[in-house]
Amino acid sequence: MTQAFDFEKALAPSKAMTSLAIEKAEALIALNTELLSKYSAMTIANTKEAIEVKDAEAAKAYFSKQGDVAKEVMESIMEDSKKVAKISEEYTAEVQKLVAESVKS
Repeated sequence: MTQAFDFEKALAPSKAMTSLAIEKAEALIALNTELLSKYSAMTIANTKEAIEVKDAEAAKAYFSKQGDVAKEVMESIMEDSKKVAKISEEYTAEVQKLVAESVKS
């Protein structure tokens, strides 16, 4: 007697990997959407300040702040890069776990 092929069991590792990929893609998309809003707001705020410059004194004040603005942006980018790296590290660890489980079964 022939044993029936268990499609569910055979496809389980593939389904798990696909689900994980979707989950991490959604996390990256959500983060990218958040960061798009964040950096757009920063850029617009800085540009609005620039167009308010009316004289030499205001220009001096505006340009003297740009070092701090650049520092804030760089710190923010570094922090946000860590968030992306964390998602990548989680994905890698979970893929390794799924592969190990698949090999066992």
